[in-house]
Amino acid sequence: SILGNGFYNAFAPVATWSFEKARWRNRASMISELHITYKDNTKDIIISDSTWKVSSSSPYVQNNIYSGDTYDANKEIDGWDKPAFDDSMWTNARIMNAPSDRLVAETEPVIRKIKNINPISLKSFGDTVFVYDFGVNMTGGCELKIKGEKNTRVEIQYGELLKPNGRLEMRNLDIYYKPLPGLAFQTDVLILDGKECVFTPRFSYKGFQYVELCSNRPIKLDETNVTALNFHSDLKEVGHFSCSNDLLNQIWKAANRSYLSNVMSIPTDCPQREKNGWTADAHITMDLGLLNFDGIRFYEKWIEDMIDNQNSEGRISGIIPSSGWGYDDWIGPVWDAAMFIVPMALYDYYGDKQSISRIYSTCERYLTYLATREDIDGCVTYGIGDWVPYKTQTPTEYTTSCYYYLDNLYMAKFSEILGYDGSVYKSKAKRLKDLINNKYLDSRKNIYANGSQTSLAIALYLGIVPDGMEQKVADNLYQTVKGNNGYLDFGVLGSKTVLRMLSKYGYADMAYQMASKEDEPSWGAWIKKGFNTMPETWTLSPEFRDASINHMFLGDINAWMYNVLAGINFDPNNPGFKHILIQPHFVEGLDWVKGEYNSVKGFIRSEWKRVGGSIQLEVEIPINTTATVLVGDKTIFIEGGKHKFNF
Repeated sequence: SILGNGFYNAFAPVATWSFEKARWRNRASMISELHITYKDNTKDIIISDSTWKVSSSSPYVQNNIYSGDTYDANKEIDGWDKPAFDDSMWTNARIMNAPSDRLVAETEPVIRKIKNINPISLKSFGDTVFVYDFGVNMTGGCELKIKGEKNTRVEIQYGELLKPNGRLEMRNLDIYYKPLPGLAFQTDVLILDGKECVFTPRFSYKGFQYVELCSNRPIKLDETNVTALNFHSDLKEVGHFSCSNDLLNQIWKAANRSYLSNVMSIPTDCPQREKNGWTADAHITMDLGLLNFDGIRFYEKWIEDMIDNQNSEGRISGIIPSSGWGYDDWIGPVWDAAMFIVPMALYDYYGDKQSISRIYSTCERYLTYLATREDIDGCVTYGIGDWVPYKTQTPTEYTTSCYYYLDNLYMAKFSEILGYDGSVYKSKAKRLKDLINNKYLDSRKNIYANGSQTSLAIALYLGIVPDGMEQKVADNLYQTVKGNNGYLDFGVLGSKTVLRMLSKYGYADMAYQMASKEDEPSWGAWIKKGFNTMPETWTLSPEFRDASINHMFLGDINAWMYNVLAGINFDPNNPGFKHILIQPHFVEGLDWVKGEYNSVKGFIRSEWKRVGGSIQLEVEIPINTTATVLVGDKTIFIEGGKHKFNF
């Protein structure tokens, strides 16, 4: 084995998130068991102990999770991993204390190489600079096959953009990076020994579409010398969507690419600049994740990280895991709501209450803490709200109040699911709902807060609007969007709620118009600019100093396509798809839609197309389930199997 640092031993100053100060930080160590089965079926177990031999000499002279690996081929030790190797000069391993009192086996899907990707183009700048384009933004690293003069230094830098002259553009990434001497951001270094070398970084991963190789001496390279290795947590694909509008198909693919780029043992925000488990990024994209990939074990592991992350006050940090950073007031309850939303989603999609049971006491302590932060009105108002809005900022005290309500509402549901008395949480949720409506609802105009797209959609989405007023608020949402010529004007919370609430209350055509826009601000504008993953902001500054090109948190439009256009939905009263809600919307501008989802109960398909002046809908649901088909004012109950309808 070769040991590297990873996040366990991140060293400063290479990023802004203080991982060099982490309580766990130490030299790399290992524990292992080698299980051997001999030809006669006898077995042996060899455990790591002080009889093992180690050497500090290695061609990996340094490695850092944010910068990269430095490999000196001159220091390779021939045959070190072969049985006949003479290790007499190596020292015995030292017994180390365990990094934690709890050593828990990894149960989530492993990070593995998913595929090799060949470059689609190569541009050389003389014989020392080469820029490769791999066609798609991804996570991973590159395999380099190269031969050159001894001690030639080759730097391999990874990025998402190109400058007008064709060289690598790094300004959107290294804004957060504080370099150590000799280390550049997202850069591997290879020192040649004069022989042919095959190099792959082992201890870092990057986010990239382009790779620039620079050498201090002339080298010869072509398209065959470099291969991208795309890797991430190996989640099984369970969903697929397509329709007659190829722009939507490309948006769907881009959202999936960004999602997969950010499943690296934890749900991260971006795979290059930060690599952090931002809590809201994860809970906003739960539907996107679970409709496309089997994520139960992945999120179960992260829920354990949440439990570990809670401090003595009851707070959790904005990034999980955390080195100790992120428990600040500026982050707050909208982000913290991940501890409620993530386990609830696992229950809705899988019918599994284990995660709710595991995190219940953590949620109890958190709500006890939040009660100490209530203002004179009895509400909590601090923290981030509708992050990265296009223009209009929804008041953060309003969105925080709404999510404080959601926390208590979900806690009451958790209690009911587990058979506990949740009356105190149910009462608190009702009181908060009344408080929000008294404070933020203009009942004459039927608008919330400042009347932004997000403020109206959030109240509808979370069920805060008083009974009987929902359609009036939804009508105002429609008028607000229509008054903006069908363009979006929201941030991350609006990206989750506006399309959904327009669709729910009779304005699916307007939602589709918004979803299929091609100029800024829109998802389609990103595609038209040539991006194949989802940027961090709706528009990028000319200086490229403000955003990564591979964030997932604005990607719920992908799940909206399944839920609204194809109409595949879980029934909250029958978790785990025991009963299925099929509610497609035949929006003007689409000729056909096809959605497929391999649920925990089996295969679900909803497919419709226009034939003449009518709609043909085909639905397939698992034999062991039932479903309700909802189209306009028609409600049709069906049992498992294949069904055809005409509307």
